[in-house]
Amino acid sequence: IKINSIFCEDYKYHLSCNPSGGKKNLPHGAFRCFKTDKTGSLVSLVMLIDKCTFSEALETLDAIDLDFEKLKDQVDNLFNQTRENRVIVSSIPFPEHTYRIKELNENNLWRIDSENYLLERKIPSNDFYICTSGEYKNRIIIPYYDDNRNMIYWNGRLINENKKLPKYRGPDKSYGIGKSDVIYFPKSFKSNKKIKLYITEGEIDAYSLYLSGFASCALGGKAIFDKQIEMIRDFIPVLCFDTDDKNIDTGGRALIDVGEILKSKGFDKVYYVRPPKKYKDWNKMFVDTNEKIVKYYIQKNETEFTDYSKIELNIMTF
Repeated sequence: IKINSIFCEDYKYHLSCNPSGGKKNLPHGAFRCFKTDKTGSLVSLVMLIDKCTFSEALETLDAIDLDFEKLKDQVDNLFNQTRENRVIVSSIPFPEHTYRIKELNENNLWRIDSENYLLERKIPSNDFYICTSGEYKNRIIIPYYDDNRNMIYWNGRLINENKKLPKYRGPDKSYGIGKSDVIYFPKSFKSNKKIKLYITEGEIDAYSLYLSGFASCALGGKAIFDKQIEMIRDFIPVLCFDTDDKNIDTGGRALIDVGEILKSKGFDKVYYVRPPKKYKDWNKMFVDTNEKIVKYYIQKNETEFTDYSKIELNIMTF
């Protein structure tokens, strides 16, 4: 039986309980938390939760019907009902007049403009869309997918620089999902606690690191939220925030804030690396150099986030 651990913050059922006593067939059952490595008998677990004596805990367990065939049937029925009645998050529709860039005619001006925009950033247009009319007009539409390739969100990046309009704009909030609920992955990566996940602020930067050979994602800003934290729980996070081109190093301060949050949320190891001083973000470096240089630079300069109070906000020269 797998449940959320009572010994730590847990959302992924790390506490395993075996009424049969596990490998050693312990007479009073066995439990193990695979997140904190705490172990013991089921009796001791009941004593801990109910704050009762050994004999009272034993009575509690004896009163439970341990007909495993019956229990198995109940679990199977519950699973089948859940599978049939589960609520599937429906895709958020694209804005009207949105088209896959590659499916437009080669001479179409919208295709030419959007491909030129992406070409300047050395990003292929295959995965992106363009909105040609309405309130999202002139925006590259960047789709977000879940593990099953269902589109769960999108973000619109303005092609031309217009100070009167926001650079990024997502779906209307009435759909019930916002930027803090999702993470952009250029490609799906299987959760693996041995894999480093390189976390950027923006989608174009994440795509640049993906093209440079890294498992990458984007938060969509300089902050991280609870739902996003759980999405990266089974990776080793590497914070790759912008250098920024302002007097105040907002990227560096955000990196420290996010690093502190991840450490407080139980991440054993957190790393960070930032672009060289001459580049304000990873895409600028990617465009000016190439994927091999970006990869070499990151592998050489990523640092463990330990004594974060002493992290220097000054960026390395290159």
